[in-house]
Amino acid sequence: MDSGNGILTRHATTAGTPDATAETAALNAKIDGLKAQLSLMREALDDAKEERTAWQKQVVTSQQLLADATPKRRSWFGFRG
Repeated sequence: MDSGNGILTRHATTAGTPDATAETAALNAKIDGLKAQLSLMREALDDAKEERTAWQKQVVTSQQLLADATPKRRSWFGFRG
C-alpha cells in the first residue's frame, strides 16, 4: 500500500485515531466556513451588480434630460432655417 512516500501507510494506520478524527472535524469546519464566506461574497457581488445597473440607468436618464434641456440653436437673425 505504500507508494514510496509513506502517505498511504500513514493514512491507513491513523484513519481511526482520535487525532485523525479531530483533524477531519477541524478541516470540515474550515470547509463549512469557507462555503459560508463564498456565499456571502456571492451575495455581495450580486448586490454590486444590481447597484451598477441602477447607476447605469440613472446615467442614461440624466443624459437624456440634459440632451432635452439644451437650448435650440438659433440663426444669426433670430429666424429658424
